[in-house]
Amino acid sequence: MPNIGEIAILAFDNSRPATIETLKQQGWVACEGQSVARVGGPNGLPRLFQDLGTAWGSDDPNAFNVPDLRGEFLRGWTHGKAADPDAKDRAAVSEGGATGNKVGTAQGHAFAQHNHGFQGGTPVPMLTPSDDMCATHPEARVDRGSGEMWQGGSETRPRNVCVMFCIFTGHAPLPPQVKFFAT
Repeated sequence: MPNIGEIAILAFDNSRPATIETLKQQGWVACEGQSVARVGGPNGLPRLFQDLGTAWGSDDPNAFNVPDLRGEFLRGWTHGKAADPDAKDRAAVSEGGATGNKVGTAQGHAFAQHNHGFQGGTPVPMLTPSDDMCATHPEARVDRGSGEMWQGGSETRPRNVCVMFCIFTGHAPLPPQVKFFAT
């Protein structure tokens, strides 16, 4: 049996109602930031609240939020290891949540400081057949007049695959008014 608050990575077809119903009967909910009552009853998960508290936020004094991991890359808590130089600046994922170097916090987009070697408005080396290309970054576009180079897509991200995260609530089956999905 899983531990209360344990998060599972699931690789199933989430459009299959029978699979979702099985998860609900076992006491799992999707990690989609749902607001859930702190006390028992048809819409409460008191055992999960006992473990999570409001680390994942809450704007209601009678509720708490399940983690919302949709579209997020997860990072292990550093717990004293010097692997996250900005850990002290981590923010709450939603109102009322944990801040600083704690589980349940988040960091926004960042790209490490770096240099593309511009000298006099020209990338170095500039050995390409076209005036608007850079040999070191052939997919980039260069404006020699301004000394600017543009490169990249709509976000910085590692290679990835899509999975679904669910959290074990310790309440099996789920109370009838607790939503498995946020929407």
